[in-house]
Amino acid sequence: MKTCFYLLILAVVARAVPLTTRFDESKPHEDDPQLPLTTTETPEESFIRSDADGDAKLSFDEFLHTDLSYVQLKKAEFESIDKDGDDIISATEYAAFYQKDKADSDESQNKYFVELFKEFDTNSDKRLTPSEVRKILSKRFLLQPKENFGQLFSKFDDDKDGGLNLNEYKKFDQTFPFYELEPIRVVV
Repeated sequence: MKTCFYLLILAVVARAVPLTTRFDESKPHEDDPQLPLTTTETPEESFIRSDADGDAKLSFDEFLHTDLSYVQLKKAEFESIDKDGDDIISATEYAAFYQKDKADSDESQNKYFVELFKEFDTNSDKRLTPSEVRKILSKRFLLQPKENFGQLFSKFDDDKDGGLNLNEYKKFDQTFPFYELEPIRVVV
């Protein structure tokens, strides 16, 4: 009971005295220059900011707002989805955002595979041989195959032509049992 009384007093005082700047917008965020830096809030400040109705209790919806950096991140995400700026995300805006996000992801993935084939498909036959895949594993993942690599490789070579085409390599990249490989020991 005593704690509730102190929280209530703190809430009243905090409502009367405005908080200083919660984040410094003049400095760029270390991970994303478009996001402001958050300053650390005390638990009391977080509680007061999150208690939207001022009843000294947090509903679940209010509790979701206790993490200031999460709130700021979600606000920035919301604003990037709300294209017309009406503070409401329509189903159309939501779908368009995530379709673009998926398209961007697909484009990045395609670039990755194109560059990978350019670098490692030494004879440009649009297939990666076991020795070319060994080079990928070594250079990109710092892994070396064990004796059973040939058997594992052949499981991904669907057309049994001795190499992995783009689709076969994508499947390899996503589902290969990397635990079957040995790490390359790097001496520093």
